[in-house]
Amino acid sequence: MKVDQRVTFTVDAFPEDNFEGKITQIRLNPTVSSNVVTYKVIVEAPNPDLKLMPGLTASISVITKEAKDVLVISTKALHFIPDQAVTEEFFPKPTRNIKIPDGKGVGLDSSNSDNMPNPGALTSTQTATSNNENMVWIKTGKIIQPKMVKTGLGDGVSVEIKDGLHEGDSVVTSSTKVLASSTNNAAAQSPFMPKMPQRNRKN
Repeated sequence: MKVDQRVTFTVDAFPEDNFEGKITQIRLNPTVSSNVVTYKVIVEAPNPDLKLMPGLTASISVITKEAKDVLVISTKALHFIPDQAVTEEFFPKPTRNIKIPDGKGVGLDSSNSDNMPNPGALTSTQTATSNNENMVWIKTGKIIQPKMVKTGLGDGVSVEIKDGLHEGDSVVTSSTKVLASSTNNAAAQSPFMPKMPQRNRKN
């Protein structure tokens, strides 16, 4: 925590209201209880409606870092790895000779095109590096391709993309295989679907 950091909080008396403030002091006189050292932090918050009273219980969130007007994607995209069926259907022809050992990693043969990342960077053990580099899969037309991106702040649901993607890129987060023929047959045989009346035919 640092002075001037932004704070949001709620109080039990008004659970539907969100209040804001900022840290003005971090007092260096600690309190020790059950071997736990605690420092008091003073927060300044506007109170125009006089809702905040001394002694109210508050739940406070301190914003230690924030990024505004940045490109973000779903965190699930960083963990997506296509299975063999997906690679056979959606990979470009020059790179369809792809092996996915145990579904944990991706390896490309030497016929990868120039716009593909280094094959050595496409294993699951290297999807996250010390430089915040991760691999995601982007969809262009009817094909998907891996791409290395540089990530920034994340909140567990979304993550900031600093480099590697552009606004409007289609990023793959999951894949689902739908059997169209089975779906059609099931719909045709559904007991809830009205049946066409049959005419008696005489030979």
